[in-house]
Amino acid sequence: MAQKQETASHRSTEAQQEDETQRRQLRWCFFIILTIWTLTSIVTPIVVFCLTKSLYSFSLFSTLGPPIYLWYRFTKHVFPLDEKTFELEKIRIQVKAQNNKISR
Repeated sequence: MAQKQETASHRSTEAQQEDETQRRQLRWCFFIILTIWTLTSIVTPIVVFCLTKSLYSFSLFSTLGPPIYLWYRFTKHVFPLDEKTFELEKIRIQVKAQNNKISR
């Protein structure tokens, strides 16, 4: 019986390692795609302006919005809050909740 549990836990450990490896690969793939998208969004309006001399080409900088948001989400996931910042956010939420109760 103990051997079956040990074998099952060993398999689950292997599965967790495999899952973590896949996550790491997906993060790298996401990082590369996001980097290419961001650089393309920066360079494209400049190249179009050089070719056309039209100031309207700078409106293409608005294509930076989606990759910037995705960078924000990606960095929040990769670099989580440290303990002090987490406690500070927790206190802010509590104070906000108390203020909402008082104002009602």
